[in-house]
Amino acid sequence: MKEPMRIIRLQASNIKKVNVIDITPNKYINRLSGKNGAGKTTVLDMIEWGMVGGKNIPTVPIRRGQGKGSIRIGVGESETEVILTRQFFEGSAKRAGRLTIEQRPHSDASEFQEKRKKITTPDELEEALLKQVSFDPLEFMRMEPKRQYHVLRRISTPNVDLDAIDEQIQTNFAARTEAKRKRDELEAQRNAILVPEGLPTEPKDVTAMVTELAQAGDHNAAIERERNRRERITEEIRSSLERVQRLQKELLEAEAAYESLKVLPDTWKPLGEPKDSAALAEQIEQARTINRAIERGQIRAKIDAEFIAANEVWEKLDAAVKEGEAKKVEAIAESHFPIEGLGFGNEEVTYKDLPFEQASTGEQIRVSTAIGMTTNSKVRVMRIKDGSLLDEDSLAIIAELAQEHDFQVWIECMDNTGNIGIFLEDGEVKTVNEEPLDKPPMLTATAAKKTAKKKSTKIAAKE
Repeated sequence: MKEPMRIIRLQASNIKKVNVIDITPNKYINRLSGKNGAGKTTVLDMIEWGMVGGKNIPTVPIRRGQGKGSIRIGVGESETEVILTRQFFEGSAKRAGRLTIEQRPHSDASEFQEKRKKITTPDELEEALLKQVSFDPLEFMRMEPKRQYHVLRRISTPNVDLDAIDEQIQTNFAARTEAKRKRDELEAQRNAILVPEGLPTEPKDVTAMVTELAQAGDHNAAIERERNRRERITEEIRSSLERVQRLQKELLEAEAAYESLKVLPDTWKPLGEPKDSAALAEQIEQARTINRAIERGQIRAKIDAEFIAANEVWEKLDAAVKEGEAKKVEAIAESHFPIEGLGFGNEEVTYKDLPFEQASTGEQIRVSTAIGMTTNSKVRVMRIKDGSLLDEDSLAIIAELAQEHDFQVWIECMDNTGNIGIFLEDGEVKTVNEEPLDKPPMLTATAAKKTAKKKSTKIAAKE
């Protein structure tokens, strides 16, 4: 099995705080030391800019006062196979500069170069081949739990778009909530309408009954008027009889009046029976009550139909939400975690069934570094800024994982002695573990062919 590709050589000139550097890094651990402003961070940035490009390149990456700058990175297994050269020019509108890729003769880098040709944007390049270059385990440790969760989720489930599943779940959840609100609203409306049992199917003709009531009233009024009239006449007869008895001297006149009146009762027709208007009024009120109940029943029947339709919508959306959640659970269950004990909680990363932030510093470093090294990419390079925060135990963990995963790690650390790693001063490499820098220059593909014939002539690098 072939070794993964790593940085074999790093050269740069006139980039930010770097004047000229030429570094042949170690296979696994490379510590960049020096004072603040020596160019340590710039070296780490150049690795990303040279290999990935992208939006992180500043507007003016060139060292102040210089018209152009360049980053030259040799990538390979045991020797340089591909050379990435990114040049920047003052006043150029291209922030990413100009990238050229050279393949060394007899190298097996066709896969790398072919992938690079197919990729059109820096983001795609980072995702497809060099994503680990931008993964800093210390930065991962400082992330909010929710962001850690999403980073690990993308790494652990590369073939499942959990963000799309989440988005669909949220869309269905919102639609389901609205459908439930409408369904509950209709249910409240239908429950508020009380309809008695046994109602007739057709409403009563209240208008005809009101007409009949009016006619009954007229009939009864006529009877009442006639009764009053007859009572008055009866009273007059009684008064006349009293007057006859009382007033003898008016006897003749009273008798005449009596004679004229006493025949009238014989001409009266029998009175009709009065109609029960109260019963009719009660029937009308009952009819109105029935009609209102029928109307409520019709409204409720309409709402029943709407409720059934709304409930069907809610049930479908509820099923869609549950299906999405099931897919998410299934995808997470099939996740391939880079280290045993790692898992997902409620939008947070867990380690040994506890929130990741509760793990010890050593455990967090081990887990974060392992996450960053979980990749099948051909080039395996990791950068760690703020490496001064790491103690010797933490550095030992990273070194162990670098060998286990066959990774090349570049670590920025604060040290002024020049005794640690690659010591930088004023934008140049001064010593490598106190040894003066003396490295041959990187060769182009053409020059490599000639050099191969001349048995690899070495050229000393300029300081």
